[in-house]
This record gives sequence, structure tokens and C-alpha cells, in this order.
Amino acid sequence: MIKYQHPIFLESVVLKILKVKIPDKIITVILWLMFALFLINTAGNLLSNNQLEKIIFTPITILLSIFSFILARDKQ
Repeated sequence: MIKYQHPIFLESVVLKILKVKIPDKIITVILWLMFALFLINTAGNLLSNNQLEKIIFTPITILLSIFSFILARDKQ
């Protein structure tokens, strides 16, 4: 597997200079996995003994899981 750690590679992908085709099925699976991960992380934050983690990171992971769900659902 080739590792691209150079920022020019990332910039060229973002600017669509270098065409990288990722199948829609793979993107959909990744989005569903992200949704599950953020949902589990939200539960972990809610069960945490650290108040700061509950107050700050729980809403963030809830939003990330909602956004991931919307993207995964719409990608189908």
C-alpha cells in the first residue's frame, strides 16, 4: 500500500487535480461505521465520571452522529 503523506497530494485530491475514484458503496459503509462509532462514543461520554467530558463532548458526538447518519442515509 502506498502512503501519501505529502500535503500536495491531499491538496490535489481536494482540488480535483488528481482524480481519485472511491466507489459509492465504500463511502456509504464508511459513513455508517462513523455513525456507529460516534453513537457508541456518545454513550461512553454519557457514562463518563468526568463532568467536563459529559458537558462538552456529549453534544459534539451527538451532532457528529446525527450528521454522519444524514450523510449515510442520503448517500444510498
